[in-house]
Amino acid sequence: GGVTPVADGLPTLYAFLPTLERTGLPVRIQGPFEVPVDRERVDLANPLNASLLGDVAAAYADALRSLRGRDGWSEAAPLPAELAHPALRAMASRVADALQHEPVLRAADGAWVSPARSCLLDDASLVSPLAGFELTLDRRRPLAPAAGRDLAVARWLHVPSLGPEALCAWLARASSLAPCDDRTRAAVRARGPRG
Repeated sequence: GGVTPVADGLPTLYAFLPTLERTGLPVRIQGPFEVPVDRERVDLANPLNASLLGDVAAAYADALRSLRGRDGWSEAAPLPAELAHPALRAMASRVADALQHEPVLRAADGAWVSPARSCLLDDASLVSPLAGFELTLDRRRPLAPAAGRDLAVARWLHVPSLGPEALCAWLARASSLAPCDDRTRAAVRARGPRG
């Protein structure tokens, strides 16, 4: 099954019972938040409630790891621009940080890659020919072309775009590499001719 976000207008922040808070998150968050007597809101600046958001960030990252590859994964991502409170935006940043080295994105060649090892190409026509190549010194591989929410999720996960300058630098590095070093020559000689 896929991910189905909470419908607009429904409560998304619960302190055992729903509050009137609309977090902007596409999921319900339940926790032992401190609330006033009227139970209508949660003071996210309260130190206890802010601490609980750290736990929420860890649980959210775990949930996104487990949902990898399912329909609607990007719909469940907590994009900071959609969140109603600075504390929630900080929580979303912690989720993005927790996912940096997790294989949650699909590379253009179909492999799962982490945000720290992926990139977007400014020129979508180059994605297919460069699929599977590591295009930067930190070994980033291209993602499939992204638009709309998928692009926003890639940006939230700090996936950089590579433009013509970066690709030219990669081509220069690749073309300057010796096609065959001494170890490779020795390995080929040891293997003998192939027939």
